[in-house]
Amino acid sequence: MTGKMLNENDSNEKTITLHSGNALLEIVPEVGGCITRYCLETEEQVLELLRPATKAGLAAKNPVEMGCFPLVPFSNRIRNGRYSFQGQQINLPPNFPPEVHTIHGHGWKVPWNVTEATEIRAEIEYHHFSDEWPFPYTARQ
Repeated sequence: MTGKMLNENDSNEKTITLHSGNALLEIVPEVGGCITRYCLETEEQVLELLRPATKAGLAAKNPVEMGCFPLVPFSNRIRNGRYSFQGQQINLPPNFPPEVHTIHGHGWKVPWNVTEATEIRAEIEYHHFSDEWPFPYTARQ
């Protein structure tokens, strides 16, 4: 696998591009650590394995318009943003208006840091410090 860090994409976001054989993967760490493109390229065609990010989505830094985004520290919804854990009531603000439930954690809504981008691999990470979500964590991709 080979990879390279590009300075900017069409929307001035830093992009990591990895190649392995005829596979291509693009990641935009600054937009929720999202995958913006994953495809197979042949002489005859390009087969998109995930929906490619839109230019408008990149310009708006909208993770919902990307191919895939990380669901950390939880996936799906927390009903009304409230739950109890070990006797402690956790109250989370809505994070996808007009949805009233808290959805998909924090990772998809924040910039990720590039810790490694070489010819053979890339690693990005996000550090979350305790706030309404009272559990600090580090996520890596």
